[in-house]
Amino acid sequence: MEQHYNILIVGSGIIGSSVAMALSESGGRGIGVVDVDLSGKWGSSERNAGGVRAAWAQPVNIRLSRKSIAYYERIVSEVGFRQKGYLWLYDSSGWQQASRRMALQKSLGCTIEELNPSEIACRYPFLDRLEDIAYAAFSPEDGLINANLLRQHYRLRAMASG
Repeated sequence: MEQHYNILIVGSGIIGSSVAMALSESGGRGIGVVDVDLSGKWGSSERNAGGVRAAWAQPVNIRLSRKSIAYYERIVSEVGFRQKGYLWLYDSSGWQQASRRMALQKSLGCTIEELNPSEIACRYPFLDRLEDIAYAAFSPEDGLINANLLRQHYRLRAMASG
């Protein structure tokens, strides 16, 4: 059976599926998605840890990640988004650069907490080796997502839009 497409996306992981959703929701028609592994059994989308964070060093990454997090917050029950936060530990040599990144992150709307060693020990008593830690950064809006559910969400939205 011969089929014709206006747009053909190669790869049906999170990226390919999200592109198909975005194109179909913006009026694109005749969109096809091909992949040798449509089930995702062997792809990186299925095998990734599902980390989601806005605590990046580049403004473009921070802005895009914050938009993604806002989207995941709206569909939390569909994709298993759990905002448990990310904790970044720094020795004294790494803290200066980290504090500059934190200033940038905060200026772009990220919630980032600065913790000194006693605050780290109080909040996270299971961390037993803090002797070389000068400070920590905690980003509570970051977390984990079920990558397979997210991929399915994108695919279903793309198919629902035609």
